[in-house]
Amino acid sequence: MLKITNIFLFGFLFTLPIILSEISPYSNISVSAFAEEEKERKYENIKAKRRQTIGQRCASRLDKANDFIEEEDWAAALEILDKVEDSSKTCKSGYEKATVWRFKGLVYISMEDVEAATIQFENAVNAEGTPEDLKLDMRYALAQLYMMQDRFAEAAVHLKTWIEQSSIVSSPAYALLARNYYQLDRKDEALENINIAIDGFESKGKIPRENWWVLQLGIYHERGDSKKVTDVLEKIVKYYPKWTYWRQLSQAYAVQERPSDSLVAGDLLYMNDELNKESELKRLAIKYLANEAPYKAAQIIAKGLNEKKIEPTEKTLRLLGDAWFYARELKLALKAYEEASEISNSGDTHARLARIYLNLGMDKKAYQASLKAEDKGNLKQTSSNYIAMGTSLLNLYCFKDAIDAFQNAFKAAERKQDKRSSKNLIKYAEIEDMRLGDFRDYGAEVPNCRK
Repeated sequence: MLKITNIFLFGFLFTLPIILSEISPYSNISVSAFAEEEKERKYENIKAKRRQTIGQRCASRLDKANDFIEEEDWAAALEILDKVEDSSKTCKSGYEKATVWRFKGLVYISMEDVEAATIQFENAVNAEGTPEDLKLDMRYALAQLYMMQDRFAEAAVHLKTWIEQSSIVSSPAYALLARNYYQLDRKDEALENINIAIDGFESKGKIPRENWWVLQLGIYHERGDSKKVTDVLEKIVKYYPKWTYWRQLSQAYAVQERPSDSLVAGDLLYMNDELNKESELKRLAIKYLANEAPYKAAQIIAKGLNEKKIEPTEKTLRLLGDAWFYARELKLALKAYEEASEISNSGDTHARLARIYLNLGMDKKAYQASLKAEDKGNLKQTSSNYIAMGTSLLNLYCFKDAIDAFQNAFKAAERKQDKRSSKNLIKYAEIEDMRLGDFRDYGAEVPNCRK
């Protein structure tokens, strides 16, 4: 009688590691093939047949080949099996021939000749002598072999048949079929099957595999379904808390217009030194500004500048100045704006500097900065710069010049309230000019323009 080892039962075949190419932009994780988890097999739609037997002559030759297989002498085993296959007398029945092909397929797998193994298993699957239950097992194996060769269409056919004919189908099988459909650009079917796989695990209280969620995430991302992307990422970070997923979750929250959640995710990355790129640090600082936490925003930019992770460009220094300004750290804001103005070709930078000088009571510098802002031009808020100029001139007792500045502010203003403010300031400057003029007429000492 033929000695049948665990090789004959395909035991190691279903744990064969199959590494596929990365298929999702969301992760650096390689995709492993799935071993069928349920050991118990039940089959539907398969007619029960009496197990066929192998004749004595064929069995003796297969025993000899099996001896070489156990010794891992693949060449010797293959030589015997080739001779048996070529012989018309040794293994004659359909079942015997199918057994030879199965043996050869396993030998080729051991030799890492995937293409040759695929041919042998296909021969066995298509042979009339192969029992239906073994045909079904080999279809699953063939699907894995085809995936190793990037032949996803053939893999999908075998997997689909396997799923349709098996009464017990575990989640890994659906996940494997989903990956084949994804590679074939059949995204709807891929999503349907990966959802079945994930739901199957979750319904049993089991944690779905990371790469299943990665595939699901990639499909939802391609569809532009930001809500689903966020939902999946929230699950992934719970069970597979990698920083790359936290980055994606922070961005997903931002897309979902959940600024507080986005900030929390970003801050978690920052506290763990996972934000080192300039763009990441500045993005987080802007989020803090948007969430009315300017002091924290300024700290992030300042630390990034000190550690040379952020370049001291005009735009960055202005951002730092804005953060310090809104945090009411005016001296620190002044320092940032002054540094920005030294490398600036922008009127806006000098306009902001003028406002800081004005807030600090440095009226001459405020006036000079506002003049530079006007000279450089391209101001986003021309009216505001004239207001700062006029206010500094008022404080310097240069009333007529201040009136001119406020009139320019009125002309440049686009909003009604800005025009109204300019009018009020013009009236105030005119009244102050008249009041101090009256004092002079009475012989009082009145300050002259000090610009």
